Amino acid sequence: MFQYIVSCLRFSWKKATVYKANLASWMLADLGMYLSTIFVYLLLGGTVFLFAGYSNSQMLLYISNSFLINNIYSILFSEAIDTISIDIRNGKMYYSLLKPLPLTVFYIAKNLNLKSLVITPFLIVFNVYCLYLNHLSLHIMNFLFLLVAVYSMGVIFLLIICLDFIGLRSEAINPIMVELLELRDRPDKIFNTFIRSIFIYIIPIYLTSAIPTKMMIKNCNLIENIYFFLFPVIGTVLSTVCIKKSIKYYTFGTEEV
Repeated sequence: MFQYIVSCLRFSWKKATVYKANLASWMLADLGMYLSTIFVYLLLGGTVFLFAGYSNSQMLLYISNSFLINNIYSILFSEAIDTISIDIRNGKMYYSLLKPLPLTVFYIAKNLNLKSLVITPFLIVFNVYCLYLNHLSLHIMNFLFLLVAVYSMGVIFLLIICLDFIGLRSEAINPIMVELLELRDRPDKIFNTFIRSIFIYIIPIYLTSAIPTKMMIKNCNLIENIYFFLFPVIGTVLSTVCIKKSIKYYTFGTEEV
C-alpha cells in the first residue's frame, strides 16, 4: 500500500511539473491575488480600526488563516473532488474500487494539486507573522485548527458529490458553494445573528475561516467550539455511509451495463 501511495505522489508531481511555464504563471497569478487582498486590508487599516469587531491585527490573522485553509484544501482536495464527481457520472469509479487503497485516499493521492504547494511557504510565513502581531505563540495549535477546517471543507464538497450517486449533478451545486465560500474572507459579524448561524451550523462556510481564528484569539463561544470539531465527524460518517450504500447500486448497475 505504501509503495502504491508513493507511485500516486510521483504521478501527481509529474502532472504538476509537466508544463513549467504554466506552473510559473499560475504561481504569479495566485501570489498577486493574495498580495492584493493583503494590501487592501493594510491600506484600510490606516483609517479603519475595527472590521466588524476585529482589530487590524486580528483581521490580518483572519484572512491569513482563510488563505492557508484555501491553499491546503486546493492541494489535497480540489482536483480529487472534481475527479470523483466525473468518475461517478461516467462509470470509471468502478475501476477505482479495485485499487489497493480506500476510495477517498486513492483519489486524493492520485490527484494532489501540487501546483498550489509552490505558494504555501509564503502563506505560512505570513500566517506566523500575523500570529506574532496578535501576540500569539501557539503556532502548532493554530495549524491544527486550520487542518480541521481544511478537512471540514473537504467533507462539505464530498457530501455534495454524494448527490451524483442518485442522479443529481453536483456540478450545478458546486459553483453556488464556491460563491458562498468567498464570503468567508469577510468578517462573520457583518451578518445578523440568524444569517451568521446559518453560515456556521447549516451551510458551514465560517467553520473554514472565522471559527478557527476566533478560537485562537479566544473570542469563540462553547457551542461554536464544540461544533467546529463535531461537524467533520458527523460529515465523515454521513458521507461514508452514503458512499458505501450507493456503491452497492453503482457497481451492480455497472456490471449490468
